[in-house]
Amino acid sequence: MDNLLQEISGYSDQDLLDEFEAACNLNVPQLSSEPSPDEFEKIWARIQEERAEAENSDERTEPADSRHNKIIKGRFGWKRLAAIGLIACLMAGGGCMVAMGTKSYFYRERKDTIVDNNYIFNNDMNKVAVNGEEEAYALIEEKLNIKPMKLSYMPTDMRFIDVQTGEGFVHMKFTCEDKSIYFIQSKYDKSVSYNYKSDSTIEEEIGVYNKWLRMDLDIKKEIHLDNRVTYETSIITNGASYRLIGMVEEEEFQKMVEGLSL
Repeated sequence: MDNLLQEISGYSDQDLLDEFEAACNLNVPQLSSEPSPDEFEKIWARIQEERAEAENSDERTEPADSRHNKIIKGRFGWKRLAAIGLIACLMAGGGCMVAMGTKSYFYRERKDTIVDNNYIFNNDMNKVAVNGEEEAYALIEEKLNIKPMKLSYMPTDMRFIDVQTGEGFVHMKFTCEDKSIYFIQSKYDKSVSYNYKSDSTIEEEIGVYNKWLRMDLDIKKEIHLDNRVTYETSIITNGASYRLIGMVEEEEFQKMVEGLSL
């Protein structure tokens, strides 16, 4: 990164630090922690305008035999602005790039309480940009160092929505039509604090056999105050904990549980 800033600006590390500190001391409105969606386009447009103004100014004021110096001056302003813009982008709140092995994931911090389909998730979680559940499974293996449990069966209308990470766990969300499905995977450790609560009561337990895991599994049927039904199963194996929660039809949820595999 130091070499990149040096190349595009012609400044040393100390020069850039002095420029940035001077900019911080200016009496300007505080930037919000969440950059606007078009922040990059605004910075780039400003760079282009600064560059064009510098070049036009040189053409009007300098003689023809000073063309070499004109080019140097014309580039100086926009390169410095580009360097400062790059620093600002890197330091702006809202997300950070984290390298994991040979793959990079984009994390967006969130520290609020999430209320979703009457389930309250009260843990700090970071949303991670991935392309589908297969990348989410890879993230689980890299982040938690456990073997990810996979959904071998998914209803026709079931779609992956997002994945979020917390301290020792990964939370995947799917939808099936207008209903939500959650798949939480974590290390089986008492220090892992992934908690949720709901307004439901356990109505009954349904037993199924999973031939891939060679395990008898229990499905809890829960009834919410608004009469919606939720199904849930929990599995602890090989030092890891897995929890599947769904608001789909009972038959579909049973097929999902029967198809879980490592």
